[in-house]
Amino acid sequence: MIRFVIYLGLTVLILASITDIKKREVPDWLSYSLISFGLIFNFVLFLNNNSLIPLLESLTGLFFGFLLAALMFYTGQWGGGDAKILMGLGSLLGIPLNANELLGDFFLNFNINLFLAGGLYGVLWSVILLFKHKEDFVKKVKELSTKKSVFITRRLFLGMSASLIIISFFLEELRLSFLSLSVLTLLTFYLWLYIKSIEQACMIKKVRPSNLVEGDWIAKDFMINGKFFVGPKDLGISKEKIGKLLAYEKKKKKNVFVMVKEGIPFIPSFLLAYLMTIFLPRTLLWIAIIMT
Repeated sequence: MIRFVIYLGLTVLILASITDIKKREVPDWLSYSLISFGLIFNFVLFLNNNSLIPLLESLTGLFFGFLLAALMFYTGQWGGGDAKILMGLGSLLGIPLNANELLGDFFLNFNINLFLAGGLYGVLWSVILLFKHKEDFVKKVKELSTKKSVFITRRLFLGMSASLIIISFFLEELRLSFLSLSVLTLLTFYLWLYIKSIEQACMIKKVRPSNLVEGDWIAKDFMINGKFFVGPKDLGISKEKIGKLLAYEKKKKKNVFVMVKEGIPFIPSFLLAYLMTIFLPRTLLWIAIIMT
C-alpha cells in the first residue's frame, strides 16, 4: 500500500515536470486531483481500519504543505502550481502523528531534500540561461556595476571583507574562521550581482496579452490611462485582468506588451528531491546524527 502511494506521487511529479518544462505551468486538474485523491484514499483507510489516524495524518500533511507552500508563494519563490503540488503530496503521503516516526517520514524527508535539490537545480538552470544569453548577461553585469547604489554596496562589502582580514591577524585562534568569513562576505556580493544579472538579462521578456497565462509574474508595473493596472505586487496575473488587457489592446488597435518575469520551471526539482527521498530516505536522521 505504501509503495503504491509513493509511486503514484512519482507518476504525478513526472507528468507535472513535463508540463512545467513545456508550458511553464502545472494544470490545476492535476494538483487538485492529487489533493482530492490523497484525502479520499486516507478516508477509505479510515473506514477500513476503523481508525482516524490515516485521515488525521493526511490532513496534517496537507496543512504542513499549505504552510510551506504559502511561505514560498508569498515570498515570490514559487508559482501557484508548485504550491498546489506540494499540498497534494502532503495530502497523499501525510505526516505521522507518532513523534518516534518523524525522522523516517517520507514527506518530511522529501521537504528537506527539496531544499537541497532546489538549490542545485536553480544553480544549474541559471548556468544554462547564462550560456543561452551570454551577451545580454555581460551587458547587464556592466550596466548594474556602473549604478551608484551597486558601486556603494560593493565598496561596503569590500570594506567588511578587509576588516575581517585585519581582525584575523589579531586573533590567531580564530584566524581561519575570520578569513573564511571575509571570503564569504565578498562572495555574497558577487552572488547577488550574478543572480540579479541573470534575472534581468535572461528571465524578463515582453509578452502580448494573448500570450499571457494565469499566474504569470509581471516584472514591471503596467499602467492604463495613467492608473496602475497590474504589477509585481499582484503575485501573478489573473484571468480577469488578462481579459481586460485583451480588450484594451483591441481598443487601442495596436500591439500592447507587458513585461513578464519568466520563472524557472521548478517542478523538476520536486521530482529530483522525490527520487532522492526514494533512494536516500533518511535525510532527517543523518542531520540529527551530525547535529548531535
